[in-house]
Amino acid sequence: MTLTPALLRAAVGCSRADADLYAPHLDEGFRLWDLDTPHETAAALAQFGHETASFTLMQERLGYSAARLSNLGRQNGPRSRWAAAAKQSARLAMNPLALANFVYADRMGNGDEASGDGWRYRGRGFPQLTGRANYAAANAVLKPRVGADIVADPDAVANDPRVAALTGCTYWHLRVRDVDSRDVHAVTRAFNGGVIGLDDRRKRYAIACRALGVSP
Repeated sequence: MTLTPALLRAAVGCSRADADLYAPHLDEGFRLWDLDTPHETAAALAQFGHETASFTLMQERLGYSAARLSNLGRQNGPRSRWAAAAKQSARLAMNPLALANFVYADRMGNGDEASGDGWRYRGRGFPQLTGRANYAAANAVLKPRVGADIVADPDAVANDPRVAALTGCTYWHLRVRDVDSRDVHAVTRAFNGGVIGLDDRRKRYAIACRALGVSP
């Protein structure tokens, strides 16, 4: 199955321009990792569509208000870095660089807050790839095949359509390949690490399945 722009647009609900831009590169990525069944393709596109708001958000936006930080703190739990960030909203609200360096410090392979890794390796691309360790894991298998070095140039995951697509497919291969594609809950947990946005992911999976001619 070739992932054409028309098929991608029907499956994800993206614009015609974005479908034309990303379809050939996603098709290359799916072929690279043999993601060739309709259900697995639908599952991947549902996750990619959710994480990027139908391909309109290729880089994490961290300009959160104090109210948004408070909400994220509640969603992620009282012991989370987001809850801690809410308590420091006076300096972190509407300050994307400082917020990223705070909430992503000392985890996911990042250095401390002063290292700048949180901002350098913030969420980008179809999986909203986040953290030095996740960039490095994807890079280890992606760089030998396509030459891109997303550890040295993390912005490419958001700004280069081919790198964005191939990184997303590589992350899928590393994290989700052995999960039942029809189990949206299990797929989401493997892909995202949690189940935030599960209802939207389920709706997107059903839409992508219909576009690909299979039942969810």
